[in-house]
Amino acid sequence: MKRLAKRGGFTLVELLVVVGLIALLIAILLPSLAAAREAAKSSVCGQYMRTFASGFQIYANQDKKGSMSSSAFDYLRDGDIRKFGWVNDLIQLKIAVPGNMLCPANQWQINEKVVDYTCPSAIGGTGSPNPFRWGPLTTDVNPPRPIIDAAIDAASAAAAQELWNKGYNTNFATTWQFSRGDPLPDSTGGTVYDLKDAYGNNNGPDPSKCPLDGDGPLADFHLSGSSVGADRIAVMGDSRAGDGAEATLTQAMADKINLYAGRQIVKAGEFTVESFTDGFGASALAGPWVEYTTVLGAASTRPGHEFNDIVPLHKAKDKGVVGGYSNMLFADGHTARVSDTGGSLQYYGDGVTAVADVPDGFLGPYKSTTGNPFQINTTGFDEIDGVMWYGRLRPLTSPGGGSSE
Repeated sequence: MKRLAKRGGFTLVELLVVVGLIALLIAILLPSLAAAREAAKSSVCGQYMRTFASGFQIYANQDKKGSMSSSAFDYLRDGDIRKFGWVNDLIQLKIAVPGNMLCPANQWQINEKVVDYTCPSAIGGTGSPNPFRWGPLTTDVNPPRPIIDAAIDAASAAAAQELWNKGYNTNFATTWQFSRGDPLPDSTGGTVYDLKDAYGNNNGPDPSKCPLDGDGPLADFHLSGSSVGADRIAVMGDSRAGDGAEATLTQAMADKINLYAGRQIVKAGEFTVESFTDGFGASALAGPWVEYTTVLGAASTRPGHEFNDIVPLHKAKDKGVVGGYSNMLFADGHTARVSDTGGSLQYYGDGVTAVADVPDGFLGPYKSTTGNPFQINTTGFDEIDGVMWYGRLRPLTSPGGGSSE
C-alpha cells in the first residue's frame, strides 16, 4: 500500500502563532507610527509660523513705524478684515494664506472671527462692532454688522464667501503684545493695568480689548525699548477653543460656514478658536512672580499677561490639553516648544481638589475657579520664566520735566 504524500501548508497552531506575531508587531509599531504622525503635524505647525514670521518682517520693513502687523485678526474690534489685521497683511503681501495653513494637530479649525463675517448678526458672533472703527451704532439692540452681513443683501453674502475663499481664517492665536503692544495708562495717568480704552473706561467709545487699549501693534519702538530681547517676546501659538456659548457652533452657524466653504467642514456643537490673548489679567499668588512686581509695577494687583488662549495641545495627555506643549513664534522669528509643566488643576471646575506642581493645561497663569480668574503660582511661573516675557515691553514713562508752562 502506497504511503500518502504529506500535504504542505500551515497547521492551525502555526497559523495562530503567525497571527499572534503580526498582532504583536502591530502593537509595537502603532505607538511609533502615532508619535511619527504627531511629530510631522508639529513640524508643519512650526513651519507655518516661520512663514508667517517672514511676512511680519517684510510688513515691518515697509511700515513707517516698523509695526509687524496692521492689527489683530478681529473683524468687529479692529475693522474690515479686507483692510486690517495680520491675516490680511500676509494675504496682500502674497507671503501666505493663513486659511490654508492651519495647524493640523488642532482638532478645531475655524477661528471665532470667521463667524463674525460669515454669519448674519442675528445668528451669532463675538460681540458688537467697535464704533471707533465702524462709525456710530444705531439704536437697534442688535445692529447689523457693517459692510458684510449676509442678512442684508446678496452682495454682502458674496463678500463673505470671497473672504472665506481667499483664506481669511486661522487656528493660531496671537499674543496681546503682538496685537496691542503695551496697555495704556488710565485717564488719570496712573498705572492701572485693567484693560481700559484711551478714555480710561471699560465701556467707552473704544470697547474692551479694542485697539485703543494698547499702544501696539508690536513695532520697532517696542523692541528697541524693551527690557527683554525679541527672542522672549511671544508672537503667536496654538489657539485654544473659545469661551462657552460664544465659541459653540449652532446649526445655523455651521450651515453658513459650510455653504461658503462649498463642503462640510464643521458640525453643530463643535468649537471655534480664539483670535488673540487677553493681556494683563493675571494676579500673583506666591513665589517668584511676586518678586518681579518691581519690574511690572509694585502697586499693581494685575502684574502680568495671561496666555490662556494659547493651548499646549501637542503630546497633550489628560483631556487633550494637559501636559503637552505649544509651538510658539517669537518676535525674532524663531519658533520653540513651550511645555505645560506646572500650575494647578483648579481650572477643571469638577470638584477635584487642586493639586500643585503638576501640569494644568495652561502656559503660565491658570484659569482659577475662585477669585481672580487668572492666577500664577510658582510652578506656573517656572514654566514660562526665561522663555516667554509676561510683563510690559517698555517701562512706564512719567510726563513733564517739573516746570509750569
